[in-house]
Amino acid sequence: MTADAESPRRVMFESDANGITLVSVAVYSVLRNSDRSRPVDILMAHDDTFVAAGGKAKIENVVKRFPHATVEFSDFMPIYKPLARRLERADTRWPPMVWGWVFCDRLFPGVGGKIVYIDLDTYVTGDLQELFDVDLASGGHLMAMVAESRRPDDDFCNVKWTTSDPALYNTGVILLDIDAWRREDMAMKIADWFAEHREDVPFVEQDAANFVCQGRILRLPLKWNYNDNSLRSLGKVDVKGGTLFEGLHPPREAIEAMAYPKIVHYMFTHKPDRYNHRPERNLFRRAMIELGMTSYRLPGETLPRLIEGWLHDMKHSILRRRARRMFSAFRG
Repeated sequence: MTADAESPRRVMFESDANGITLVSVAVYSVLRNSDRSRPVDILMAHDDTFVAAGGKAKIENVVKRFPHATVEFSDFMPIYKPLARRLERADTRWPPMVWGWVFCDRLFPGVGGKIVYIDLDTYVTGDLQELFDVDLASGGHLMAMVAESRRPDDDFCNVKWTTSDPALYNTGVILLDIDAWRREDMAMKIADWFAEHREDVPFVEQDAANFVCQGRILRLPLKWNYNDNSLRSLGKVDVKGGTLFEGLHPPREAIEAMAYPKIVHYMFTHKPDRYNHRPERNLFRRAMIELGMTSYRLPGETLPRLIEGWLHDMKHSILRRRARRMFSAFRG
């Protein structure tokens, strides 16, 4: 069922001071490519450093470009600090803000219905209504995400998994029923589980959510959380059968994501606000130029690296055209 045309689509982000450039572009990509006849409410969770670095003003300047958009800010620190000893561990790779989306119902107590949470290192290429229209309620699902990998065994994280679903889901993009989340107090269930198992959990809140919500996660098509490096896997797609990505995504779905990704996720260490040769970096560059963040070159981008990037662009342009031909053949 399509959402009420008068109610805003609510899209949540989270950031500290280190993510202001990334999240500014991510918010811009949502609004720039959205249906402007439908209101969009950006839900922005943040910490103290974000405010001190002028993050609020920067996001407000992005949002005010779009008359159909509004933004709500919420400080995560009053929620996090009483729980810090349970949510932290010696491994400091993960900043506190990774927990923001888990506590979405407390951060935004007046929000109900569905929300879409999106990581800050992303670029949204089109309107999100198709994602908001996904049915969670009829299957009793709490959330919908894209499968990232296959669980190595049923005792992953030193606990016994009971679901028959072998997938581990990436929390970079989440469609979430915030009413059910609030009603079942899922934030504290995930926090409690993590506090008990934190030394065995590789990916912090992601693995905790995968375990606690197992059996109630709806699998989304790959196009909703697409890693741009995946285009290099095009030659491994068996269009007559089989699947890609450890058996998690059927060929048609994988090729659609390569041809027409809906959300590009710049995973791993090569982030798009600095030079890298990844194929979708130009989406981010274009947005930074339109927002006045750069005139052309990104930090770390020298002439030799520009040439390197152009060569990669040519290679991936060929692959993208091939993916689109293959997808057209599927639809035909």
